[in-house]
Amino acid sequence: MIEIICIIVSLVALFFWVEFINGSRDSSGEHSKLDITFNGEKIQGLGFFIDRRTDEQKTRNAKEGCLDGDIILYLHGHGQQPKYGFNFTSLLAERSRSGIVFIPHVYTPFGAKQKWRGDKGKLVLLMEVTRFCLEKRGLHIANVKSVCDLPIKVEERKAPLNRGRNDISIACEITLVGWSHGGLLARRFANAYPDSVNNLAQVTPAGFESWGPKSWAGLNLLANFMVEVGLISLMVFKGHIKHPLIAGVAIIRGTISDSLYAFVSLVKSQSFSPVKLARAYVDIQQCSTLMNDKNMPVTELSNIVVLFGEKDSVFEAKNALKGIDIKTESNSSRFLFEKFFPSAVANGTRCSFKVLPGNHIAPLTHAERYVEEVLLGTAQRA
Repeated sequence: MIEIICIIVSLVALFFWVEFINGSRDSSGEHSKLDITFNGEKIQGLGFFIDRRTDEQKTRNAKEGCLDGDIILYLHGHGQQPKYGFNFTSLLAERSRSGIVFIPHVYTPFGAKQKWRGDKGKLVLLMEVTRFCLEKRGLHIANVKSVCDLPIKVEERKAPLNRGRNDISIACEITLVGWSHGGLLARRFANAYPDSVNNLAQVTPAGFESWGPKSWAGLNLLANFMVEVGLISLMVFKGHIKHPLIAGVAIIRGTISDSLYAFVSLVKSQSFSPVKLARAYVDIQQCSTLMNDKNMPVTELSNIVVLFGEKDSVFEAKNALKGIDIKTESNSSRFLFEKFFPSAVANGTRCSFKVLPGNHIAPLTHAERYVEEVLLGTAQRA
């Protein structure tokens, strides 16, 4: 009994230690906690705004009515929340032309109309959360066209006393950066809002391989994901403690909170959808979708960047390019984009594909390298 209590106390202490070392780094960003009404249900949302502009840059942007570059819209992977991975997102902001990164997060919707459940509804809410939070700061996304026929209401749960709506209106466009499931969501987002998105970067991304029949795809991906989690945890024994623990705590916390909130949401919802209780698994199933021009064309982008981790055992470059030896084939980049983005290639989009050091959490462990490749490949490096 004493041993069990010690283990529990140790795990709780570890959790708060990870929260502390992570929270101590995100104090320079602004959090927003949101309540969203959509499709007959209440959904929680979060936003994290990082602004690294100088005072001179802010004054010039306000005077000219535009930013120096695109806002970087960063979409996290499964179970992650905006404050995690701050070393990567803060570097994106510091080295980008605009100096701004925004990280939206919403729980997956499972409301009354089936059409707007899952990732299709989520990308709509991600846009609305982004618009709401940016407009509070005097920024508006240009050329947004509604893709949803349902009303959406976004409210800030506890607005800061010293911040109302900013009367300055600065137009901005988007460069999307997505990690893991966020990489797949980023492509969905670019497809849905082509007039607002200039560039797309997918980092250790989902969406580049088939996981079998739909009924088994989620389970196949989950099994591979658990193997990768085990491999990442072994990094602790090699002296790499911080990032594996942050990633582990993030996904455990995200999955537990998502499951608990799903139960509360089910009770309060106007529509009874039992599948909502399995939302954490449904997210993984959605993550197993193969994306290409047949179901998700992105033809009007200026730049596309795809970065895989060489030791990632979940989303592997070799599975995306079956039959191609990436190590010896100099044209592997051309093969990848002609296979998954043929219309973008035909339209003159500049494409960059690389396999970089690291595993699935490479954006945390190799932040400097991945940030440079993302910003240079999307033409957003300051």
